Amino acid sequence: MERRIKNPDYPGSPIVQAAELIILVSHPTAVQKYALKPSLWARIKGRRAEWTWAAIKMYGDAGKMVAILPPAYYAAGCEELGLNLSTLLDERTFPSTGYFGIRYALEHFPADEWDVEIAGFGWQGWHNHTWDPEREWVARRAGERNIKIWPAGEESKPKYAKKDRYSRKKA
Repeated sequence: MERRIKNPDYPGSPIVQAAELIILVSHPTAVQKYALKPSLWARIKGRRAEWTWAAIKMYGDAGKMVAILPPAYYAAGCEELGLNLSTLLDERTFPSTGYFGIRYALEHFPADEWDVEIAGFGWQGWHNHTWDPEREWVARRAGERNIKIWPAGEESKPKYAKKDRYSRKKA
């Protein structure tokens, strides 16, 4: 979100302009309770754990309606992945916003009425995300309904990405 907010061209981009509704999946209360807090040095450099209010302003200024999923949605999503909410911070593992977006879409767009396609999501990026459990969760859902997953490709892998901790434990 930080990159989007700091990019002055993003609110005018075709993807934002075409959106009728922006859904933010991380409620500030959930972020406060479950997210890592940036170090003092990271905060001095402008890093924050919570970007929701700035995102609401940016999308609102672009004329977009914004909805925020409730904190209980975050907790339920963690539990669905088999994560223990009381140890998230200690274990330093967190579901990705992509997972919550996919989960929301699958819950709100019934299989008998909608085809779901996942594009640009490659289960890679920040090393503290729960990539393997998320991939397994999507695979189970794909067994229950028709889901097309478009490969993201290695070219989309951010330079800061590392193998996630689940892959390291299995190796």
